[in-house]
Amino acid sequence: MRGVLGQPNARAFSGFGRPNNETSIGVPAETFPNESRVALSPEAVKRLVKEGFTVNVEKAAGSAAGFRDEDFG
Repeated sequence: MRGVLGQPNARAFSGFGRPNNETSIGVPAETFPNESRVALSPEAVKRLVKEGFTVNVEKAAGSAAGFRDEDFG
């Protein structure tokens, strides 16, 4: 894993001063009528997980945007 500055062997930290593997991100389902946005795309979720973050995606969070739960990995 590369650190924040792209240096090998550097410990990656989130913007909150905590290691990525201790930071959890939530992706809630939209609750407003006729709204089809989702907080993160499946590709963004996969990149964050690869960087060590824990990402919790609510069931059907991306359905209005055309994403299946399986797309989020």
